[in-house]
Amino acid sequence: MKMINDAKKPKREFSFFSPAILITFYTLFIFFLLNLAFVSGIGVSPAGKTINFQPNTNVELKFNIINSEQNTFEARLMVIGELAPIIFFEKDIVNVNASDYRTPFKTIIKFPSEMEPGIHKGMIEINPELPGVGDKMFAAYIAPQIPVSVRVPYPSKYADIRLAVLDVDEGTPVPIYIEFDNFGSEDILRAGAQVEVYSPEQELIATLSTPEVSIKKGSMKKAQAQPSPILRKGLYSAVVKAQYDNIDKVIRTNFTIKEPVVRIKKLLTKELAQNQINKVVFEAYNEWNTELAIGGFIEIDEKKSEMPVFELGMNEKKEITGFFDTTGLALGEYNMSIALVYAGQIKTDTFLVKISKKIKILEKPVGIWPLILVITIIIIVILVIVLLVIKKRKPARERNL
Repeated sequence: MKMINDAKKPKREFSFFSPAILITFYTLFIFFLLNLAFVSGIGVSPAGKTINFQPNTNVELKFNIINSEQNTFEARLMVIGELAPIIFFEKDIVNVNASDYRTPFKTIIKFPSEMEPGIHKGMIEINPELPGVGDKMFAAYIAPQIPVSVRVPYPSKYADIRLAVLDVDEGTPVPIYIEFDNFGSEDILRAGAQVEVYSPEQELIATLSTPEVSIKKGSMKKAQAQPSPILRKGLYSAVVKAQYDNIDKVIRTNFTIKEPVVRIKKLLTKELAQNQINKVVFEAYNEWNTELAIGGFIEIDEKKSEMPVFELGMNEKKEITGFFDTTGLALGEYNMSIALVYAGQIKTDTFLVKISKKIKILEKPVGIWPLILVITIIIIVILVIVLLVIKKRKPARERNL
């Protein structure tokens, strides 16, 4: 028997860049992009539903799949969230035709005899099944979802109190509303509130009050608190003292007007030396009403340098120093970006700077006033010495006489 030496057999190596692999990958990638565009054209109507709890009752909800791209496909329905055990579908799979802009489907909520008071939430998810190459091989990566909420009332009288503040331009009176959401099993005849607005230092800024309103069970009303205060951009806290049908409730919450803003007022470093680490100095100003911790980076021609974290107090203006290494950058003018990172946001300013071989440092000429001051001091010292000498000689002359 002739033995075959495995060591002499040529080994077939796998390569990701082989023509067959690349063609397959490219085909699947194009197919994925087409499917993604396909799914993005699917919508739902209405966008969500909120209903009141009805013990031992079946409630039917109607929705529509919006086929704006006019495709033909099947959509599989499913429920996620805490309402999944009580939400059912007339059909789990809905056939969508290219000729139909709207395709309806029904959802049935089977309420039990009781549920915990409060709001219970669930999601109806629509999963289009997209045909692949000879088979249904891809499911949708973007599945539209419809939020469904069930309101379960509390026994007797119960209201959920919320503060709503409209975002307006600085210097404009700020509309502040109190929302009374009746979660109880009875109507609320009279409800009102007083609102106290405080600065970050807990200084009382404004006191407001709402008119009295009545709220039917299962409904919500909001009342505007007056007078509307004028607030600068910043962070504030509020204490809401609400009353409804002889029931008192106090809530404490925070709100903001606009977003934190730190501005670079001035760039003090206009020229950098080539092939060395340079100081970059700029003037920053905090327009927010609380202290902010700020980080950031300096960038020139895709080369970045991180800045140390610094802090700016309310209304504080300060010179900030960063460092940038110009090694590898050619001489000339560049756009330098300074990005400041604070309060979950990034703000970037761009400045024109010049990279030179050597920065000329001009020495400040000595002014004439320091010279005059030195001469004056010398003259005074000489006069004092002369006076002392004269005083010593005068008694000696008197004794000789």
